[in-house]
Amino acid sequence: MKRNSKEKRVPKYSYDDKKQIGILVVMAVVAVALLFGAVSRYLSDRPTDSVKGTGSDLPTVVIDTTVAPVTSSTVMPTYQTEQSTDVKESTTASKNDPAPTQNSTNSAQKPKGPTKAEILKKVSDGINSLKAKDASYKGSKKQIIDIKLTDCSVPAATKPINKVLELFMGEEKYDYDFTNGVAKNPEEKGDITTDEAIPPSFKAFALTVGGVKNATIKKEGENTVYTVELITEDSKLGEVPPHHSVACDIIKLEELNIPAEITKADYTYSGTKISVTYNNEGKVIRYHEYFDMHGVGEGHALGVTASCTMEGYIDEVWDISWK
Repeated sequence: MKRNSKEKRVPKYSYDDKKQIGILVVMAVVAVALLFGAVSRYLSDRPTDSVKGTGSDLPTVVIDTTVAPVTSSTVMPTYQTEQSTDVKESTTASKNDPAPTQNSTNSAQKPKGPTKAEILKKVSDGINSLKAKDASYKGSKKQIIDIKLTDCSVPAATKPINKVLELFMGEEKYDYDFTNGVAKNPEEKGDITTDEAIPPSFKAFALTVGGVKNATIKKEGENTVYTVELITEDSKLGEVPPHHSVACDIIKLEELNIPAEITKADYTYSGTKISVTYNNEGKVIRYHEYFDMHGVGEGHALGVTASCTMEGYIDEVWDISWK
């Protein structure tokens, strides 16, 4: 009851108060816009009843989205690889070494293993099998979001804006039960399709070799993990990174309905790794996506122009059990 009565109260602000609130609103909008531009799908469906409050020291900031509870600890994922397609072999021989024989020449020409293209095909085929319209499986999704401002044009605003951004961070777990590509959506009312749930939403995974920095294979018991690491990409307002946009969920900022004019939004996507684990029967049993995000944004609202820089990461894992 106290919270409802507080929300209904209309406070009176002086000119200076309005100016400060305007700065906070702009900073929040710019920061959230940067966040949405990189990971819109990850935040758009979060339930509103999970919000635990914004803190008594923050002004009321209305943002057209839904949010998740804050968790205090997140764990950066680690990737270990056993075989890399980028391994270089030494071709320098000592003058005292004996001349190579036919057997030694054949030994030196042993195949190096699957190419980037072959590993990428295993990743693509695996992800698209999860997105198939007739796919039937149970999927357990764990998702971590960690985003924060590192600098802003009004230094005193960094801390309160980070409190706003904390509403979007944390870890969530959801269980899906797909039959012929459709399941009840555990995150909101209605159904959800495999094509929507597995990134990139509503389209096939279509990464090409040109977007792959490295590709690796790792054995885990009887299972095999195929991983591709994407090249680092930059994008500006009105642009989308060509490789990340066909492998992850990226949207255009100008399509967002936000109460501010975004005048600058420069992103860098780096460290993106996408892996698919196959069992010994050739079925996908795990999908893992991780990427870093760094952004610089500028916005204008309520007569105030402000800028900020931010960084963070997204880590999403699906464990799959086929029916």
